[in-house]
Amino acid sequence: MEIKQVAIPTIYRNVVNVFITKGDTLTVVDAGFKSEEGKAQMEAALREWGYTLADVEQVLLTHHHPDHCGLVDLFERADVIGHAYCNHFLQPTEAFISYYEAYHIQLLQQHGIFGAEQMLRDFLASDMPHFGAKPVTTPLQHLQDVPGMLGFVAHYTPGHSQSHFVYVNEESGVSFGGDLILDTITPNPFIEPPLDLSFRRDSSLLRYHESLAHVNTLHIDTLYTGHGQPIQDVAARIKGIRKQQHERAMKLLHFFKAHETYSAPQLAKLLFGPVFEKQPALTLSETIGQLDYLVHQQHIKQHNEQQIYYTLIG
Repeated sequence: MEIKQVAIPTIYRNVVNVFITKGDTLTVVDAGFKSEEGKAQMEAALREWGYTLADVEQVLLTHHHPDHCGLVDLFERADVIGHAYCNHFLQPTEAFISYYEAYHIQLLQQHGIFGAEQMLRDFLASDMPHFGAKPVTTPLQHLQDVPGMLGFVAHYTPGHSQSHFVYVNEESGVSFGGDLILDTITPNPFIEPPLDLSFRRDSSLLRYHESLAHVNTLHIDTLYTGHGQPIQDVAARIKGIRKQQHERAMKLLHFFKAHETYSAPQLAKLLFGPVFEKQPALTLSETIGQLDYLVHQQHIKQHNEQQIYYTLIG
């Protein structure tokens, strides 16, 4: 298999990697961030191999975040492969948008944040235009063979995203990892509505750790990542990420005092300072994930009353 990496700038102060692969089929792994610059980069990269956008046979999505599926509409003839959950964002219905708002409003209110309805609407209004609109046409399940890519298997790896897959060929050792494991930064565990679109909350950080443990059992020599450079020693990078996550949780634990109660927003402000006001959704999601970890490790207790709060154990 031949692999060409295309680094496309985003509005998030980073670049996202798209991979063009030539083997059993001409496949694009992740579709990049939607922009005219990104489109031109994709056209130029394909042209180097003698192809056009119309020649791409399939697009393989690692997850639904807009920097990974923004340009999917470019590939009009391609089959789109990935998790069915992606379609809630690629072709959102009014019912899903209403549910998405209600889910997050309930979550925020459970943690003592009220009056966030307009903030959520503003976020959706600014974020949704960055998604593509071509839906997943071939949905995959955990451990299913990837069509058109002989030897590759889809491994469901939630935590960073509810729709996240890592695609692994254990015979060749080649893998496409999306945003599960990155070379220099620790991916954020995002709180997202569950697959069944209920109002329960999955622990994104605990699911993320389970996904890391699963990937650590696989034979991977080279992990092509959604951001940064490919990773050769996956086990060492997983160990580093787990260490960073644990250290961050211990930093959060140090804010706790005996017999005191704490809310997630209160702790997010202590942990992130002024960044909390600039990025409340991201920092609160990260803080709740760390709190879940501390509860799981039996350092603190979560109290589910009218509002959720936390206390130190012992």
